[in-house]
Amino acid sequence: AGGNSKKVLVYGAGEAGIQLVGALKYSFEYEPVGFIDDLLALQDNDIGGLNVYSPNAIGDVINNLKVDEVLIAMPSTSRSRRQNIINAFKA
Repeated sequence: AGGNSKKVLVYGAGEAGIQLVGALKYSFEYEPVGFIDDLLALQDNDIGGLNVYSPNAIGDVINNLKVDEVLIAMPSTSRSRRQNIINAFKA
C-alpha cells in the first residue's frame, strides 16, 4: 500500500472480513489496519497479522491507528444491527 492509502478497520473478523482484508491487501486505495468484532473469543487475537479489537474500544482504536474509514463485513447481520453499528460511529 502506498502513502496515500486510506487506513481502514474492518468490522467483522469472520470469513467475509478475512476475505475483504485479503482483497484490500492488493489495493492501493485502502490499507487494512485491524478488525473490530463483537465476539469476545476473537478479541485480542491476531488474524492475518491484524489485531481484533472490541467495539467498546473503537474510539481509541480509530484515534491511535489514525483510521480513515470503517468497512462493515457482516453479510448475515440484520439491517437494524448494521444501522446500530453505523450509528455508534457517529456518536
